[in-house]
Amino acid sequence: MDLRLKPVTEKNFFEIINLKSEEEQEKKFQIFESFVGSNAFFIALASVNGWTCKGIYDSESLIGFATHGLDKKHGRYELVSLMLGHQFQGKGYGHTGY
Repeated sequence: MDLRLKPVTEKNFFEIINLKSEEEQEKKFQIFESFVGSNAFFIALASVNGWTCKGIYDSESLIGFATHGLDKKHGRYELVSLMLGHQFQGKGYGHTGY
């Protein structure tokens, strides 16, 4: 594994918003997936809250998406969203090695 975080850009924007956490979600574009906000939702939310969005890559392959930033209400930095595309789940990306 060669994991990297890369900024959301014009070049990868559509690939990121089309990455889905469940195969069933591939059939539609929506603001919310079954249990979480879509990547498009978090990119929009980040733009008004000053948060940072990143594509998660294994080498050059997009595998996931994350958003982080300051929670102004509580004065702390938080991982706001973290998702892994359904086709990459169960392949050890979340394993800590311990």
